[in-house]
Amino acid sequence: MRTVVFFAVAAAALFILSALLVTAVDASAQLPGYRGHGWATGSDYNRCYDVRTVQTVGGEVIGVERVAPRHGMSRGVQLLVKTHDEVLRIHLAPAWFMDSQTEDFKPGDRVEVLGSRVKSEGGPVVIAAEVKKGSRVLRVRDHGGAPRWDGWTQAASSVPARAETPLYRTDLDRHLWSWGNRQRLG
Repeated sequence: MRTVVFFAVAAAALFILSALLVTAVDASAQLPGYRGHGWATGSDYNRCYDVRTVQTVGGEVIGVERVAPRHGMSRGVQLLVKTHDEVLRIHLAPAWFMDSQTEDFKPGDRVEVLGSRVKSEGGPVVIAAEVKKGSRVLRVRDHGGAPRWDGWTQAASSVPARAETPLYRTDLDRHLWSWGNRQRLG
């Protein structure tokens, strides 16, 4: 009888432990740096950024939306920009990242966007690297298209357009920052 009770308790404990493990794995998927969100450097979405299709487009913001660029991705910020001959969707960055930036956009703003023009199901999209509004520039990707939010190894900067300020003083600073975040995010 003791053996049966022991195995019943052990089975229940194992079931509870596995349920907790599944919950913990699911919770980790909600972390901003988790690759399952599709916003990380190596994701299918970010591999769409093509330096051969980089162009500059300018126009007026007619809408600001929070949308998931692809199924299964977390929401990002998208601008609808009216150029002289079309309305373009401009994908900026994940919403959680844009919420931490000082630059915001609203209908009526005049912007100039540097980014990769790609085809999507709903028509052309520009995956932004930089957005200039007045004398300020919001940089969300480097010139190769690598996102500045990935693992928070670099911070997007909203600086005067002509200022070129390094994100790190040395490579060691960048390495230590990156290492610290890997420790924190697991």
